[in-house]
Amino acid sequence: IEGRFTKLNRVLLDLPVVVFLAITVRRHSKEWIKQFQFIIDQYPEIIEVHRLTGDGADYQLKIVCTSIEDYDKFQQILISEVEFTSMSSSVSLQEMKYSVSLPLDG
Repeated sequence: IEGRFTKLNRVLLDLPVVVFLAITVRRHSKEWIKQFQFIIDQYPEIIEVHRLTGDGADYQLKIVCTSIEDYDKFQQILISEVEFTSMSSSVSLQEMKYSVSLPLDG
């Protein structure tokens, strides 16, 4: 067990907007990854980050915020701090499933 948590209602906490930000990068050096880790750790709006394989983006960020306007401001901050080749945002229209359970047998 890594921990226990309480699921908070993000809409009631004025965080109704969920954005998935895909980032493609040119450099994959240890230095870049260390700097990227430092940047993403600074922002509580970034609630998940995944390094990906396959075609397309190298990293997928899940970001929560109060509005699209606030997301735009936040994205401009990231643009100034993260060295990247391309970025693409997708706004979640509806959360259809959310789980912290793992598919364990038995």
